Amino acid sequence: MTPTAPWLAHTHINTKFTPHKNRTSTSHQEIKKFFNKVHIYDSPRNNPQLKNKKDDNFMPSQFNFIASDPVVINTLTEEEINEVSTWQNDYPEFKFEFHTMHEAGWPCYLREPNGPNRGLPKVNLKNYCGQLLQGESVRSQECSSEFMRVISGNLELFQKLAKEYYEGKEVNIELKKFWYVKYKCAYSKKAPLIIIQLPARGQAIAEIFWLNMQNWAKKPECVLHKHTSCMLPATLEPFDKGEIKEFNYTYRYKDNGEIEEI
Repeated sequence: MTPTAPWLAHTHINTKFTPHKNRTSTSHQEIKKFFNKVHIYDSPRNNPQLKNKKDDNFMPSQFNFIASDPVVINTLTEEEINEVSTWQNDYPEFKFEFHTMHEAGWPCYLREPNGPNRGLPKVNLKNYCGQLLQGESVRSQECSSEFMRVISGNLELFQKLAKEYYEGKEVNIELKKFWYVKYKCAYSKKAPLIIIQLPARGQAIAEIFWLNMQNWAKKPECVLHKHTSCMLPATLEPFDKGEIKEFNYTYRYKDNGEIEEI
């Protein structure tokens, strides 16, 4: 998918790895099992760096539903394009639009040349009911009729376009490093190090993820002193495939910053 908006640089991450429970030590051989496929979703929704930005920082996706439009070409397959029988007509002139200034559904907006800037007519493609919402904002009945005709004739394709914009496109990459944060006692070298894995969705963008998380992530208790005040600030480190190391105290951060033993 060719990036067409600034927010495509941001990512959401999921992994299929599920660690064994009741584990207190992780060996080099066991670490090898962690290097699996990571799914990256290019999507603006639910990204805390973008959620509270102003309208002009979001780039809407506007397109015509015609075979030569870049959005259509970049999202639909050649076979899907060739099988379309209901294309958008040249007249009346309007654009289909996706944008992120909402919290639910997959809205597709009618953008008329002389239409309003807010409260655009729309349909919800995620739960499509065949009804035009905010119809009082329509400037031209010809535009709204053509808008509904094209969507109803290509509903599954429009849902595919909307899902990729709002939920992201899945891309597989391979993790080459296992990222963790390391805590140690400020007063005693006898106190064991405490190793805490980043959440699974933070593994592929570890530096950025930890930069955002470290101010609210909980500190572990010192194994020797049984409190957190002696723990030095954590350092983020990678575990390479070829590295031999024993982790005697291994924990993982949850997405909410709490610590769990694995």
